[in-house]
Amino acid sequence: MWTKTNQTMLVVGILLIVAGIYYGSIPEGNRLRDKMIDAVADHDHENALIYATKVLKSEPGNTEAQTIISESGQIFFYLQAAKNTLTEFTEGKDDSAVNPKQLYEQYIKAREYIAKAKTIDPRSIAIANFEESLDKTQATLIHILSMNVFESGQTIVETAGANYRKALGIMDVAESSQYLAAFLPHQSAWATVDTPVDEMRQQLMPGLDEMDDTGLLISEYKEGSAKKFTKSLLTYIKVVKKTVDTLLVPEGSFDDFSKAASSATMKYQKIRIKLKEATPESISSNGTLIALLKEIPQFKISQDNSIADIVSDNESLYSL
Repeated sequence: MWTKTNQTMLVVGILLIVAGIYYGSIPEGNRLRDKMIDAVADHDHENALIYATKVLKSEPGNTEAQTIISESGQIFFYLQAAKNTLTEFTEGKDDSAVNPKQLYEQYIKAREYIAKAKTIDPRSIAIANFEESLDKTQATLIHILSMNVFESGQTIVETAGANYRKALGIMDVAESSQYLAAFLPHQSAWATVDTPVDEMRQQLMPGLDEMDDTGLLISEYKEGSAKKFTKSLLTYIKVVKKTVDTLLVPEGSFDDFSKAASSATMKYQKIRIKLKEATPESISSNGTLIALLKEIPQFKISQDNSIADIVSDNESLYSL
């Protein structure tokens, strides 16, 4: 029985046959050009390069293929430069020989090459894939750096807190002693509190400077998987500095100082807990850095190994 379904299947079959005949009648060169152009439209610069190379073999003067070799190849040239920036810095080094802050500086340089590649095609699949690998390890490095900041912040606040505890001790003695209470008014007792601010600041300065340097370094991290964590870490650094200023330099009456110190300390503890909870449990300064150093050389520039050869063969077209 000749049903509507049979008719539909027959029409589809005929169309496929016609399409096959038509496609088979198209010269190989035209098919390669179409695939090359489609690949560029799909932001697939890897296949665009492969097809462009094939087109140039049959049509050496094809300007479209030459342009793609130049532009798509430049993308991979930038990506290779980004990877080289990291591998050349870490090559032959173990974790004890790699300074995390100096390594992070290399990530900033690598990002600059990626930014240049994006000016050619911000939606490039190859760039997105490479950037995913880069960001994963960069986020891990930020977590490693945060451990040093976290520990330094604790030490600094505890040291500055000694001044607050000293002031509390003097006031407690003054208020608990009947003799002092009778002859030394409360405000007079507060006036006897002497804070060696300069001396203590000098003691804390190296740690504060180190935290500032780290904060300045990671402040460039605007996008990525660790964006929220980085923002919290920068806030932590600011809060540590504010807490130190409050604890070291008493202002107003003792009650004013006590309230300000208590408020600053509570704010510090709050951001400290938030940061600690946000830090992955798997992070450890040594073991994690070792794993990171092993991962960097594994970054893939492309899926097809022939891309490296194509870029190398046309290296004179590219620049950094």
